[in-house]
Parts: sequence; C-alpha cells; structure tokens
Amino acid sequence: MNIHKIYVENKELFDKIKIQVNDFQKKYLFSEKILSEIIAIEDSIENLTENVYKNLENNDELRKIRQN
Repeated sequence: MNIHKIYVENKELFDKIKIQVNDFQKKYLFSEKILSEIIAIEDSIENLTENVYKNLENNDELRKIRQN
C-alpha cells in the first residue's frame, strides 16, 4: 500500500470523526442550554409557590384582624 493512499484514507476518517465530534458538541451545548432553562423555570415556579403561600398566610392574618 502506498503511503499517500494511507494518508488520504486516514484524513478522510479523521474528517468524518471531526464532524461527528462537532455534532456531538453542538448537541451537548444545546442540551446544556435546555437544562439551564429548565432549572431557571423550576426556580421561578418555586418562587411563585412561595409567594402564593405568603399571600395565603397574609390573607388569613388579614381575615383574622377583620373578624376581631
């Protein structure tokens, strides 16, 4: 086998692997971005839930004050 042919075949394989690695990195970064957005949504839901409970407590206290 001649050296040039081996070089060309290896380069073709390397290029294919490089494309696959780049695709994987893009998918990973996209997944990471989605995960961070999901975490932000979970945090927002948690904050909203806390605010709802605080409002319910305040409403109960206000109701008690008004009844007295």
